[in-house]
Amino acid sequence: MDFVLRQGDLLYRGDILVQHAGAYLGNNLVLHCAPEAGLEVIRYDEYSKGRTVRVIRTEVDDASLLAMRLQSIIEGDQRYHVLLNNCEHIANLLICGRKCSPQVQAAIIGALVGTFAGWHTNRQNWFWLTLI
Repeated sequence: MDFVLRQGDLLYRGDILVQHAGAYLGNNLVLHCAPEAGLEVIRYDEYSKGRTVRVIRTEVDDASLLAMRLQSIIEGDQRYHVLLNNCEHIANLLICGRKCSPQVQAAIIGALVGTFAGWHTNRQNWFWLTLI
């Protein structure tokens, strides 16, 4: 790390096809949700896995609000679900107070546009356009 992380920073680590999101909790700890383990609080170096981590600074500076949200998240559903409870949902729930996953939204919109374009232009290639 070339700079000091702040509590509430949104983290993205590059994986094969997607970016794996986490939320920095302070004290070298990251909250994330992974398919193999579900919800976890782990050390930053475990989260980064030696890869470059993109840091998005947030304006969240209310430690008590983050602690309250973290408690609610820990008491809630800790299982990973790619469409409903993935790493980006959890990180945004902690930082913004609402579940959202721009990556899932983009994938769904892309699939719909690809399907429509493929079906409308050349019905034989609609499947491949949807994948693209």
